Amino acid sequence: MFSDFLSPCLKTLDHPKQRTCLSRYVRGLLAPLERKSAEPIAEHVGMPYQRLHQFLNVSPWGTDALDHLLVTRAQSLCGGNKGVLIIDDTALPKSGEHSVGVARQYCGALGKLANC
Repeated sequence: MFSDFLSPCLKTLDHPKQRTCLSRYVRGLLAPLERKSAEPIAEHVGMPYQRLHQFLNVSPWGTDALDHLLVTRAQSLCGGNKGVLIIDDTALPKSGEHSVGVARQYCGALGKLANC
C-alpha cells in the first residue's frame, strides 16, 4: 500500500538515488519518532545522515511534477476542483528558535496563544 502511494511520486525524480532517499525520508516522517529532523530520520531508516542531508538540501530536483501530482491527488480526495481542504497544524506546541514556521499564535492543543 505504501509503495502504491509513493510510486507516482518517485517517478517525478530523475535519479535512482533520489528515489531511494525520498522513499526512506517519507518512511522516517511516518515513523513514531520523537524528533523528525534529518539525523533521527536517517538513523531510523538506516542511511547515512550526510546522504539524507544532501538529498534534502543540495540535490537539485524540480518540484513542478511532484506539486502537480500532489494537487491532483488532494483534489480527488477533497471533492474535485470545487472541494476545500483546510489544514491546521498549529496544534503542536514548539520551543526553540530554529523550527520552521514557529510563531506566537493560537495553539489548539493548549487552548491559548503560545509558540507553535
